[in-house]
Amino acid sequence: MEFPWKRLLPFPVVPQTKIYSPNLLSNITDSSGKLKNIYDITPASLAKFAYDQEIEKKNINIVGGN
Repeated sequence: MEFPWKRLLPFPVVPQTKIYSPNLLSNITDSSGKLKNIYDITPASLAKFAYDQEIEKKNINIVGGN
């Protein structure tokens, strides 16, 4: 973790990096079998986030009656 940016940015706690693979994403099921690479994490995560936002919007509309 001895990167130059560590000295330049005032982090109260030193950030740690972790590499995730698609199988570590909770609540995402890959029925296509194509999510295998670490580069698939970002699009899969963004798709899950967008999906959750839409579901939350629908739930608010149902509860709120709008």
